[in-house]
Formats: sequence, C-alpha cells, structure tokens
Amino acid sequence: MDTRHEDPLHILVGQELSAVVFLEDYVQLRFNERFFNAYVYPLIDVGLIKLRHTDTQYAKTLHACIGEVVCAAGLIESQEIRMLFANEVGITISLRPEDHEGPEAAEFFDQTDGSITWVVY
Repeated sequence: MDTRHEDPLHILVGQELSAVVFLEDYVQLRFNERFFNAYVYPLIDVGLIKLRHTDTQYAKTLHACIGEVVCAAGLIESQEIRMLFANEVGITISLRPEDHEGPEAAEFFDQTDGSITWVVY
C-alpha cells in the first residue's frame, strides 16, 4: 500500500519556500499560496549543528532556505514535523504538548481554496 499521500505534508515536497515571516510568537513558512504556521519555533539542523531561535545564526540560516525546494517532509504523530530542503537544512517542529503553550502547535493553510488544510494540537 502506498502511504505517502496519507501524510498531510506530502503536498510540500517539491515546493519552493517563498518567504519566512517572524511574527510576535511564531514563525510562518510560505510556499506561494500555501503557508505553514509553526507556533513552536523550529529547531534547525545544518549538518551536525542544531540551531535554536535564540542562536545568532538562526534567522540567517532559516532565511537561506528561501528559494530552496522541500526534498522531504513528514509528520510523526504527537512528536514532530520535519522538513528537509535541497540545501540540506532540516527543520524540526516539536508537537509535544510540553513544547507549545497554546492549543495548536502548527497550522497549514492553502489559499488556493481558502481552507485550513490541517491543524496539529
């Protein structure tokens, strides 16, 4: 059985990151008409280096992904969301309840039809 399309993130594979927006308490990753709100600051992996949002190179490294294509994306239920870009930068967003303060950890919007595709609690 092919289960690739059961993961809601499959739609991001092959998409180019068009913008990174830092808002007051979350990060928005834009993929043209689609955007992803991460209410937990993503952990960035660059080789063996892991960057947190408090690190000086965090924003620069995340911005370096603009224009890069998503090579892989996946959801591990109740654990994390992962994305890997063509420049070999990885992003991990924790879905563990202890890592987010509000009711949602992440939301994915598709403006092509104006709907919320999914919300992760």
